[in-house]
Amino acid sequence: MSDLFKSVSGTVIKSQVSDPSFISVDGMDSILRGGKMLLTSIRLDRAQDVQIIKTLSNLYYIYAFGEAPGKVQIGGLLFFADCQSKAVNGSSVGEINQFFEQNNVYAKNESIRIAGGGVSLNCLLTGLSLAADMNAYNYASFSMTFTMIPPQ
Repeated sequence: MSDLFKSVSGTVIKSQVSDPSFISVDGMDSILRGGKMLLTSIRLDRAQDVQIIKTLSNLYYIYAFGEAPGKVQIGGLLFFADCQSKAVNGSSVGEINQFFEQNNVYAKNESIRIAGGGVSLNCLLTGLSLAADMNAYNYASFSMTFTMIPPQ
């Protein structure tokens, strides 16, 4: 059965849905369970590392070197007010920034697992982008960029 909510501008309503996203990122569970962040998108770019040479006699030589490092982008929303109060604060921005500082490729000498939709990827966190506009709904969007380690 659906949850029904009274709409109040600028606040977040916590539903009974335990896992609102099919995407799982190692180390982000504590931030996501806090209720002020929601993962909404994933983008996966993969390619093979190849070299193609065309000769003057129209012959093609194709050299395949395996899979090139891929790129994964995780996007979502940050909310500035929690479920219990209408007080607006920027703690969600601090939480996602702290996650980046502690888990980026320079600070952490190991990969982060991203899973969802039957896929599990080992990645290195390489970038974070935040966009917070002044709006009546008190939310911001974020995007994290990962470099995917090709499978063996």
